[in-house]
Amino acid sequence: MKHVKLFEQFVNESVKVKKLDTLIDVLSNLEDAFTEEEFVEFGEKDLKISPEVMTNVWNGYWDLGAMDRLHFNIADWKNWLKKNYDIV
Repeated sequence: MKHVKLFEQFVNESVKVKKLDTLIDVLSNLEDAFTEEEFVEFGEKDLKISPEVMTNVWNGYWDLGAMDRLHFNIADWKNWLKKNYDIV
């Protein structure tokens, strides 16, 4: 039973990391990829993030300076998502 719990924990952590990595990838290419409606729908269906949070992320993304958006690396996006939207 201990092995099952460890496996479940590993799978859950892997899903979180994959979700975060996918969201960061989308944010890195957002200007060419989605409308607001598509972005919110993508987050809700594919990442299981509420539409309200996805709308806030969308608005926050556009509130960033263009230079920040273009020069953020993975760590910057992770920090931004955690600090502003509690997405980890």
